[in-house]
Amino acid sequence: AEWKEIALVVRDKVFKKDEQEEIDLFDCKEWGFMLKELFGSSLAIGDYGHLLVDHATMLFRTFLSFIDFTQQGFEDTHVDWHQT
Repeated sequence: AEWKEIALVVRDKVFKKDEQEEIDLFDCKEWGFMLKELFGSSLAIGDYGHLLVDHATMLFRTFLSFIDFTQQGFEDTHVDWHQT
């Protein structure tokens, strides 16, 4: 998986109830290793990052999508931080 693929899945993908096996194709646990390699120690991005890396598969299985979460607090905080 590459960063762009992860971003597209998190922002846009909505799984159907019968697509549970497709969630495994994204191998969310591997995302953490790739993100650490890309961002190193600056990966400490709080709860959102923890949920994305450690609990993505469970959240996809429960909610079938991350769309409801992607435009919430993390992005607002991130924008505020960059403006300071």
